Amino acid sequence: MPRWTRSTLAALLALSAISAISPVARAETPWAEQGDVQLREDVELLKAQGLIKGPAESWPLPWSQIIEGVEAAESSHVPPFVASAAARLRAHSGVAEQDTAYEVTAGGTNRPALIRDFGYTAREKADVAVKVTNNLGNLTINYGVGYRYHQTGPDYHFEPSNFVYRAGNWAVYGGFTPKYYGPGNDGALLISNSARPFPKLGIQRLYPYKPRPKFLRWVGPWRFDFYGGVLNETRLDVKNPIQFGMRFGFEPVRGLEIGLNRSLLICGAAVPTTKIIPGDPNGGRQCNTQAVVKALFPFISNTVPGDGLAGIDVSYTRRVGAVSAKLYFEAEGEDNAGIVVDQVGRKWGGSAAFPIGSGGTSARFYTEYTDTLALFVLLQKRAPGSFYGNNFFYTGKTYKGDPLGDSIGGDSDLLTFSLSVSDPANRRFYGSVRRGHFNKTGLASAAVSRTPETIDIGTLGTQWPTRFGDIRLEGRLMDNDVSTPGRSPTRIEGEISWITRF
Repeated sequence: MPRWTRSTLAALLALSAISAISPVARAETPWAEQGDVQLREDVELLKAQGLIKGPAESWPLPWSQIIEGVEAAESSHVPPFVASAAARLRAHSGVAEQDTAYEVTAGGTNRPALIRDFGYTAREKADVAVKVTNNLGNLTINYGVGYRYHQTGPDYHFEPSNFVYRAGNWAVYGGFTPKYYGPGNDGALLISNSARPFPKLGIQRLYPYKPRPKFLRWVGPWRFDFYGGVLNETRLDVKNPIQFGMRFGFEPVRGLEIGLNRSLLICGAAVPTTKIIPGDPNGGRQCNTQAVVKALFPFISNTVPGDGLAGIDVSYTRRVGAVSAKLYFEAEGEDNAGIVVDQVGRKWGGSAAFPIGSGGTSARFYTEYTDTLALFVLLQKRAPGSFYGNNFFYTGKTYKGDPLGDSIGGDSDLLTFSLSVSDPANRRFYGSVRRGHFNKTGLASAAVSRTPETIDIGTLGTQWPTRFGDIRLEGRLMDNDVSTPGRSPTRIEGEISWITRF
């Protein structure tokens, strides 16, 4: 059994013993995880109304923060479309408050989607998972198993499995906890759901209370997240490198959220193809206490024994008349030579949600543009092949073949226009058009296409609730395909998925 697995099981047993003697008012799942687009749209709607307070642009998102907004909506006069959003969130929270909850997800497609946005889509032609959640006082344990047809590695996996232990307003977590940093809809530049979740241990602040010292009150509500995980795979550069991720989000002005983000790739055992780096034994990557400290705190050293990204995202959400509007921007740069951040990728966009009629139906429109052909900011020139890339970790910032950040990979751009409609019966209809330029230089790191390709993608779909769970149908039309130089084959893709929670 791998060492990280033995450590995780030992931690679970210890926390279970502590939880058994810890008095708590009630058991509940501490947070909502990334993957449900409708849930996120409802959160943003309540956030724009001023009902949800504090940072809400990183996931998982604490239920304590969401429920506060739901209760505020229920106790005040809000427009019908906001009340519908609050009712959907209340239904989700009811499952989260159960001592034992179950979730079954099944998806099938003739081909996995090229673009992975915030929501769930099948990662292989068949994608099935079962998860059981046990709330044991301060301890929440999720355990389950999944199956994907012909994925990288074994077809089975244990990605639904993780634990969360609440210690006051902090949560210590471990296992396959998914992460999503930033306000983007079509992915995030630093950490998103593009790649499969990998095993990690971390700590996250839950409710974003304001700082107590008066001289820090300007920070406003804040939340912090830090984790370290193992990319448990055999790569071309090293085996089992460690990935750190951290985010500090705060709201100095109501509706204005600022996120400071950083990720780091370090350590890793040598493999036959590993390049020899001076000072690294046996061709592996330096991995000791001194190396980790230098990597996490680069201002104490001019050399960083790892590969990092660092940056900022800013979003502003508010109600303008009957419209709930949001503008956002994200910039992440390669963290080279200490604290110098250059070779920057960018993402910016905006959304508007508004009522249709007076019966509780709402529509949401967003547009977003992402550019991962890195820019040397000071020199105002491009840096081909650098974003998501590194001379030492030359496989790139990937896990099992997929980018850890945005699903378009490096040296690419994507423009999206999307419209969705949700009604009081909780039916959702959506469509989008996208234009992507993939691997524009032919030198991309974490490339999704081996050759430069321009692809237009049209998507239509619906999510339809039934007494047996939610059914989602989606169709996609592409006028070209990745890695098809000299050809432009048309592709028609279809996907069906089903999810039930009880």
